[in-house]
Amino acid sequence: MSIRITFFLALAAVAGGTLVALSSYTTIGGAVTVLLALTVASALVLSKLVPQKDRKFLLTLAVVGLAVKAVGVLARLGVGELVYGLADARRYDVQGGLIAQSLRAGDFSAATAELSLGTETMEFLTGLFYSITGPTLFGAFLAFGFLAFVGSLLFLKAFMLAMPGGNHRLFATLVFLFPTIVFWPSSLGKDSLIYFFLGLGTYGAARLMTRITPGGVLTLMAGMGGAFVIRPHVSFLFGLALVAAFVFKLPVRSIGSLIGRGAVAAAAVGAAIVLLNWSASYFQSESLTPGSAFQLLVTQAETEISEEDASGSTYKPTPVTSPLWVPSAIVAVLARPFAWEAHNPQVLVESVVGALLILVMLRYAGNLTRALTGAWRRPFLIFCITYGLLMILTLSTLSNFGVVARQRAAAMPFVFAAVAAVPATQRKRQASPYVSSIPADVPSRAPSGGNVANPAAITNLPAGRLWAHP
Repeated sequence: MSIRITFFLALAAVAGGTLVALSSYTTIGGAVTVLLALTVASALVLSKLVPQKDRKFLLTLAVVGLAVKAVGVLARLGVGELVYGLADARRYDVQGGLIAQSLRAGDFSAATAELSLGTETMEFLTGLFYSITGPTLFGAFLAFGFLAFVGSLLFLKAFMLAMPGGNHRLFATLVFLFPTIVFWPSSLGKDSLIYFFLGLGTYGAARLMTRITPGGVLTLMAGMGGAFVIRPHVSFLFGLALVAAFVFKLPVRSIGSLIGRGAVAAAAVGAAIVLLNWSASYFQSESLTPGSAFQLLVTQAETEISEEDASGSTYKPTPVTSPLWVPSAIVAVLARPFAWEAHNPQVLVESVVGALLILVMLRYAGNLTRALTGAWRRPFLIFCITYGLLMILTLSTLSNFGVVARQRAAAMPFVFAAVAAVPATQRKRQASPYVSSIPADVPSRAPSGGNVANPAAITNLPAGRLWAHP
């Protein structure tokens, strides 16, 4: 405990020392308030959210991840100012300051006069934050970056809950330290909040996949609702992936159960249509149909190309017009820009990060193959793969490196779930899918002298445990 306290004090001291250099971005009082609050919040969050299993390693990695995230926040602020002029963040900062004045004066009608989904919600949330701390752009960057770090913790808890046999150390390392996640969701902006809400929603989904409880339902609703008010199209894709997971979760033991799957899928499609039409005003359309839904999702994603991304980083997109183009789209969205496409330093750095991701996927190609071929037995993997593919389909139509790099950060944990689906001890051998799917803490109940590798030896597992913890 003393080591952690020392670390947080040192981190606060280092961050406080940067205030002089960053004085143009903040009021000293507001920044100090944020630093003190985040120091306390960090200790509480780490003690509560770091899973108990393998806690020593994961806690150490989380502390390192928090320090790296702090560096990412400073880098995001510096690069944003030098390269892009902090276009979006400046807008939230200015408008948030005005809203904070209205809130402090008790004029709530003025503060909420232009409140709507997306950008206006971000401005209101910034004003709500400033009404407590005072205007502090640097403090806002720290606070929103910290929320993204909490999102990584929630992704880790979800993965360990839904995939108890997965490679938890690999997944934790990737979600805490991969450069895309460290850098992009580390600013005053939508990216940090979307990453946090997706983590919250994923944790809720993982809880419901193991056991349906009111707490899991509320957590899922909070995550999806938060994502919806920031980027409605992301929440919609998340919901479709969740439906796919729960359809596969239903057991098929008879014609009736198969009909039940179809009924759930049909109800989900109906709910999706209702949701789309409810949000039609946001998409600037009077009515939406399934045929036009995808194009409107793409249009909404394109609106994210703001001044901060308009730095000449354009390219010819690779939209998916047939299933044969899916592999090309996956490579384009996850790996581009390529080194030969770099025409400025920031694009070159992004190309290096894309190459790093490809190396990770090649290194664990066997994991990916086994995850994809066995996903139908694992609802959480169905959920992650479906969401990842839907995001790739959407982002593959865009033509700006900046917006693709920003928005794919929120898809990275879902990709990493497939990469880390196979336990480290089983990567080099082709084990039975039944044995590899049993958590270590579940007894096999094999008869004396029985062979655990024999599927017949595990038929007496508790009901629901085989599919719930694949």
